[in-house]
Amino acid sequence: MKRPRIPDNTDEIDARWFRRLIKYFGGDPSLIKDDCGWPDFACKYPWVEEKMKRFVETAKCGDIALFVWRLCYYKITKDYAWARKQIERGLGDVTIAAFCMLGYGYAEPKWALQIIWVLQMMQIPCAH
Repeated sequence: MKRPRIPDNTDEIDARWFRRLIKYFGGDPSLIKDDCGWPDFACKYPWVEEKMKRFVETAKCGDIALFVWRLCYYKITKDYAWARKQIERGLGDVTIAAFCMLGYGYAEPKWALQIIWVLQMMQIPCAH
């Protein structure tokens, strides 16, 4: 089974994507109905946390930052320290993910501001 790719836009994650993921994990995707979204997925597959964490840790593309925030928001993981570490990898919309982590109480203001500051510094062109 080919590894599903985390989309660049996590709003594009739908039932088909969840089915591919569960099949990739070796589970039964038949519980996923056509209208399945994040809340249904989280309720029907509570066993995916560790597999999902390994999946994210080895991902190299897509909006990993917002994907990780969604894992926290839908209680697929409550390991917020792990989530912050994944967001720090800088893959995806890190600024929005940092604000969301802060806004929902999954991160301290100091962490979120540090992430945003570092990203802003990286975008400043160097004068030669």
